[in-house]
Parts: sequence; C-alpha cells; structure tokens
Amino acid sequence: MTEQATQQTTDILNKVNKKEKKKHYYPSNNGYIVNAKTGIQYPIKFKSKDTSALYHVIDSSAKYDKHGYIRDRKINYINEPNHLFYDSPEQYKMHHGSNITTDEIIAWHKKQQELNINIYNTDLEPNEEIDCIEVK
Repeated sequence: MTEQATQQTTDILNKVNKKEKKKHYYPSNNGYIVNAKTGIQYPIKFKSKDTSALYHVIDSSAKYDKHGYIRDRKINYINEPNHLFYDSPEQYKMHHGSNITTDEIIAWHKKQQELNINIYNTDLEPNEEIDCIEVK
C-alpha cells in the first residue's frame, strides 16, 4: 500500500471515529441474545430452541454493521445479516415503525399459546386496526 493510500484510509477512519455514531439496534449474532431495542440480555443462547419465546427478525439491509451502527459506505464490509430479538411483534413494530399486520401479530401470539410460553394477553380480532397492543 502506498503512503498516499495509507493516509487516505487513515483519514476515512478518523472521520468515522469523529462522527457521533448512534446505535440503531442491538443485534444478537452469537452468544447470549439481547433485546434489539433495549440491549438487555436474555438468559437465552443464540440458535437455541428457547429463542421461539421471542420475536425474531433478520435484517439483511446492509444499512447497519454487526454492532447495530449505521455503516460508513466508504468502507467495504462483508455483508452478514443481523439477528434481532424482541419481546413481541408489537415491540418490533414500535421500534422500527414497521407495517406488521394485526393478523401476523395474532398468529405469533397464537403460536406462543400453543407452545405454552405466551406471557401476553392481547384479545385481538383479525383485521383490527391498531397502533399498539395493550398488554394486560
């Protein structure tokens, strides 16, 4: 690498480090799972059967690095998806403003009930418009 190329790389890295980076989410790509919104660790290991108690989303957008920060497009990264875990689809919807349907939310809660791990009582009807679900 030439001296000029080395200096350019150093300049780019310095600019990245000087920027105030904001963590968009807390990914769980290995080890113990953390809540993607709060960063609080669950007592559940990644890829264990116990992850079915949580709402799991895979972000393959390449907008965020493996730590949940916005990527600097000038630096090449190997794009690996980030695994995000939430207490419920409602928490994911509030965190990302996504367009999860009521039917999808109800299906997830029904699955939780079937697995006997549902900790939420939602009493929703299909096709009901909601912004969030009240947890009783």
